[in-house]
Amino acid sequence: MHFGYWDAHTKNLSQALALHKTKLIEFAEIKEVSKVLDMGCGVGGGAFFLAENYHAEVLGVNISTAQLKEARIYAEKKGLQEKVRFLEADYLHTDLPDNSYDLIWAVESFFHCIDKEAFIQEAFRLLKPQGKLVMADYFIKNQTKTAKDKKLMDTWFEGFHIPNMFNEKLIRDTAEYIGFKSAKFKDVSQQVLPSSKRLYQLGNLGSIAGKSIQWLPKSILKKLPFQLAHTKATVAQYQALKNGLWQYGFVCMEN
Repeated sequence: MHFGYWDAHTKNLSQALALHKTKLIEFAEIKEVSKVLDMGCGVGGGAFFLAENYHAEVLGVNISTAQLKEARIYAEKKGLQEKVRFLEADYLHTDLPDNSYDLIWAVESFFHCIDKEAFIQEAFRLLKPQGKLVMADYFIKNQTKTAKDKKLMDTWFEGFHIPNMFNEKLIRDTAEYIGFKSAKFKDVSQQVLPSSKRLYQLGNLGSIAGKSIQWLPKSILKKLPFQLAHTKATVAQYQALKNGLWQYGFVCMEN
């Protein structure tokens, strides 16, 4: 479900996902890195990329037992058990030691957080001097002015479980308030637009399927591999992006 980064040479989603990581590293001006914390690591894609390409020692933090089980299977298949470890924990309360990491990596995990200031504060605590917090995520761009726009955003937030969203100014202001020496932001909405459109197309298909089965009991609907609210959200996020209501941004804060 991650958004890929597309340029003129990108042929498929797999390439876009790989290019996304490469472009994020380039944006953050990272040449080499030793110890990395992946806050909200999913099934470990970013952690494996950093271990394989930058010889980093990576700890991935996640609250999903199922995702972590899958991540550990992948680590074993890749032979990276010694380089990549995983911890089941709330990324706001890791209980990890202060000043422990050169890089904190957070790709599409920040938006899930209710207390976004606490997320940035925890990252600041865990970073070594000159360490970097690097994020790729969703950010508010313009306030909704019409009922239609508000409905789009509400539908997206509900289906993606988004409690709230920062904008570029709030990211910069929060970084400064917490104590980061610098914070830079890059809007890459156009580069992720094909991924957004792909989700929109899948959402349309899901919505069509949903209409044909919505009469089923809720007990059965809950067991389906997709949720109707999520399919509606995948449609709404693309329409909202096209309307300029949000943007996809790369962020780098330096300690």
